[in-house]
Amino acid sequence: MPVDNVNSNPTSGIILSTIKSSFSSPTCWLLDSGATNHICFSKQSFHDLTTIKNSFVTLPNGSRIPIEGIGSVYLFPKLILTNVFYIPTFTFSLISLSELLYAHSLRIIFFDNSFIIQDKLFSLIIGKGESHNGLYILHTDSMQFNTVSFKFHCNSVSLDIWHHRLGHLSHDSFVTLNNKYNLISSRVPHFPCRVCPLEK
Repeated sequence: MPVDNVNSNPTSGIILSTIKSSFSSPTCWLLDSGATNHICFSKQSFHDLTTIKNSFVTLPNGSRIPIEGIGSVYLFPKLILTNVFYIPTFTFSLISLSELLYAHSLRIIFFDNSFIIQDKLFSLIIGKGESHNGLYILHTDSMQFNTVSFKFHCNSVSLDIWHHRLGHLSHDSFVTLNNKYNLISSRVPHFPCRVCPLEK
């Protein structure tokens, strides 16, 4: 789907007739490996939105659909999509994989019937979705449950294990990291490490 009068490369052509109505939800996003721009049909999904004129998406059949705006969409706390096209005449929303990976330090791991989105630095799972008839679908309304599950799993890991996993990180640095990612639920005490004194 080429884009006219917008600083962008052509986006891929998903045939509109193949997209089922079950995907026409503001919380449902389709991952597109060929698209170069994110597209959202729901105005309520935007955190901020700027109106634009005289810009279009050209469909595979040659018809042109106007782009009515561009803005940011908060999918969930740790993932914000920017430069998202607002196209209300679409009946589904697209996530451009190339744009997603270019703009964020993420990895996406695909399985037979699902996928996960991870933060590269700490391997935090910040989203996951499912495969349906060859389409990979992200449901943003399921992210709250996934986040709680992940934090519960992390709370079972001891401070000593985190210290070793993070390359014998100093106490102050670990406190800073724990305040941001809640690796352990309790206060971070000072504790002896037999390896750290040997490295000084």
